Formats: sequence, C-alpha cells, structure tokens
Amino acid sequence: MTAIKGAAAAITGAAGGIGRALALEMVSRGVAALALADRDEAGLRAVAAEIGAKAKVTTHRVDVGDAEQIKAFAEGRSRPTRRLTSSSTTPALRCSASSPRSSRRRWSG
Repeated sequence: MTAIKGAAAAITGAAGGIGRALALEMVSRGVAALALADRDEAGLRAVAAEIGAKAKVTTHRVDVGDAEQIKAFAEGRSRPTRRLTSSSTTPALRCSASSPRSSRRRWSG
C-alpha cells in the first residue's frame, strides 16, 4: 500500500471480513477520512466504533447489487465531500451449487 497519510478513502463491503480489515489497515497507515459502505448497518457501526477518533468515518447503507445505490455512492451523494484518493470494493461473493458450471466442491478446493 502506498503512502496514504491524510488521504480519504471509500470502501464497500466494509462491515466485515476483508473490507473491515482494509479499513483498519488504512487507518493504521494514516488515512484521515473513510466512507464505509455495506448492507449491514450494524456491522458498519461496529467498524466505525472500532476506528473511533483515529479517522473521520461516515457509514452508508449501500447494496452493491443495486446499480443506482453504487452510482450515488460513487458520485459522492452519500460520502464525504473530501476528494477521494483511494477506493476499494470488497463485497462477499456467494457461490451457488446449482450453477451448471460450478459446484461447491470446485469452489472449496
């Protein structure tokens, strides 16, 4: 990760897993502002509380499966006005065993 001290970043899928870890890592490296997005509002609040006063955090309920919600978030209608210097999308993917070209066995290694 390049130097990001004082930067602003937006992260989708931020309520847990990779998105949460990325948010915490960015804060540890000096990001000043984070716009965290996810469908899980309780998870977003928990991550924001974990970050505390280390950075300015805004949380946004965004479903990455909804193009209009993603567009609004990307255009800044629901994130900080500060110019973004970084963004990351980390939503979870769900594998369906009923897919004709996939199987649980194939995905589980």
